Amino acid sequence: MAVSTVADLDSIIQTIVGSVRFTARHAVPMAALVTRIEMPEHRGSPIDLPKLDTLTAFDLTEGVDWNSFETLGDSDVSIDPTEVGVFVAMTDRMLRRSPAAFERAVSGEARRAWAYKLDLDLTRQLASFSTVLAGSGNPLGIGHLTAARAQITGKTEPGEQDINCVLHPYHVKDLVDDLVAAATTDVGSGLSDEITRNYLTRNYLGRTKLYGMGVYEDGNIEVDSTPDATSGVFSRNAIMLAITMEPTEENERDISLRGEELVIVGEYGYAEWLDNAGVALTANATAPTS
Repeated sequence: MAVSTVADLDSIIQTIVGSVRFTARHAVPMAALVTRIEMPEHRGSPIDLPKLDTLTAFDLTEGVDWNSFETLGDSDVSIDPTEVGVFVAMTDRMLRRSPAAFERAVSGEARRAWAYKLDLDLTRQLASFSTVLAGSGNPLGIGHLTAARAQITGKTEPGEQDINCVLHPYHVKDLVDDLVAAATTDVGSGLSDEITRNYLTRNYLGRTKLYGMGVYEDGNIEVDSTPDATSGVFSRNAIMLAITMEPTEENERDISLRGEELVIVGEYGYAEWLDNAGVALTANATAPTS
């Protein structure tokens, strides 16, 4: 078992010149953009999410008995939640030499770690959509976003509710290049002028809609060795997230260790519910230089 001792925090303990600061993490938008299901207590696993198949209406003829009845059918998506936890063991000796409220800071970082894991899992789910636009090695363009939205709303079983776009920061850069004129170019009126103001003078992402879609930046989206990353456009019913236990914190005294154990545990599961409601945007994710 890994145990945090004085030597592990020598930079913080030896010279304390201010409050403890966290290592930076990316925002975690995904959990707020999918459909969340609360699982009641004392219910077994897995969680089944049934969906009723569509029925068909027909033209009728007066005086003619209609005897071709529709057959009801359904489909089912199953989610089997698992526990996710963060464990930290801290010796008394380390805590005696740490800044005031240090345990509270560790608790805050543990909760951030739990939220990061959830967001990472959901971003990986984006690659499960059958429809993939852009393609490996290709830059992401605004046309891919509009095409993704059209496919979600235009298929036989369309996505429902609001549609959002979650992008890797390098993909956002490609979109900016697509939408915003260079500084040496005169900016025309209308959409181009508004997009320029939003991107260059405000925090545009997550606050303004683009073609009716909320646009969110998520640096937790993984970049592979190609390098490519898979962003996504999806409606809320594309992915289901079942939270069966919110992250819960417990502290326990370990006498033989002569220290404290901090444990944060929660339980969740997730699955694609409607494939038509999402589009994967797999595109080049080379770090920009200009």
